[in-house]
Amino acid sequence: MAQCVLTAIRELSGKYDQMFQKISAVEITTGSTAKQIETLSSTVTQLVTEVATHKESLKVVATEIQELQNANKTLKAEIGESKHYSWKWTLKLHGVREKDGEYVRKVVIDVLSNVVPGISDDLGGAVDTAHRLGPKRGDGSHRSIIILFALRRFRDTVWQAARGCKFLLDNKLQQVLTRR
Repeated sequence: MAQCVLTAIRELSGKYDQMFQKISAVEITTGSTAKQIETLSSTVTQLVTEVATHKESLKVVATEIQELQNANKTLKAEIGESKHYSWKWTLKLHGVREKDGEYVRKVVIDVLSNVVPGISDDLGGAVDTAHRLGPKRGDGSHRSIIILFALRRFRDTVWQAARGCKFLLDNKLQQVLTRR
């Protein structure tokens, strides 16, 4: 019987030792887990702070983008108005033959002096610039000419005189208002 009691005590002692080892392992794991949780907690806190900073930055950037979009819209409207205004000073001439080395402004002044003979002496100062549109064409067709007048009243006079002008019809030339 004493032998049985001694065996039972040894078994209990062995089980107690195993249980103690398991508890020690759990304590070590719990300590390690607590340190990892603390590290993760500080990382999450840092990330939350960074997200808040980025949110503020995004708000500032969004405001700047909105301001730039509004400024862009305003500038586009002003450019459109400017283009529309500048078109009031121009005429387009179609059908004038191209020659190598031509001086387009002189060609335009010659054509316009036949359209409106009364102002032919003033056309040198009235025609500010004249140029052909686009690159030379290989098919032999003639490029249109854009005429920019120094004074709008000359442009209006030429435009009115060109409507139904016999010289333009005879030479198969067309004068049109430039489009808006």
